[in-house]
Amino acid sequence: MKIAAALERIAQALRVALWEQGKQAGLSPIQVQMLVFLASRPAGVRAGDLAREFHLTPATVSETLDALERKKLLYREDDPSDRRAVMVKATRAGRHAGNTSRDWNRVIRQAVASARGDKVAHMLFLMRLIAELQKAGLVTVARMCSSCRYFDGRRPRPGTAGYCRLLEQPLRERDLRVDCPEHQPLRVDS
Repeated sequence: MKIAAALERIAQALRVALWEQGKQAGLSPIQVQMLVFLASRPAGVRAGDLAREFHLTPATVSETLDALERKKLLYREDDPSDRRAVMVKATRAGRHAGNTSRDWNRVIRQAVASARGDKVAHMLFLMRLIAELQKAGLVTVARMCSSCRYFDGRRPRPGTAGYCRLLEQPLRERDLRVDCPEHQPLRVDS
């Protein structure tokens, strides 16, 4: 119970930090998160992917995108690979706002960087927790190695956590990713 209470305190601190960053930038917390996300994806993303990423309804995503578009921080264009889909891209001002806002969780990152002890063990614990939250439907997108079709969890040699077929190399525990840009979800046969 102490660990759960500690995690709740951390979640509360992150919510406060996100609100504070949003106030400084004149944005809501979800607007900050979307701009940070879009700033790191210059090719853009589909609006539906944003709904899954942030566990929001399409209507909420549409309202958020409308507000950011009015502020000239993003624009939408037809997806060339699917005429029914819309790609969302940050404008130059949106990328700047996203990159500036990326620092909203700086205090947490600094605390983790200065922590003593086995950080890999802590990371593995948190990755297992995220996987359980994903199974429970509380986390909709988890681009972790353990949920990727390229990852083979069999240890090819001692000291490894598995093998990445995309990178064509064994991975040590410290190499495992929590948010991999090349992640491809496992296909689950029905």
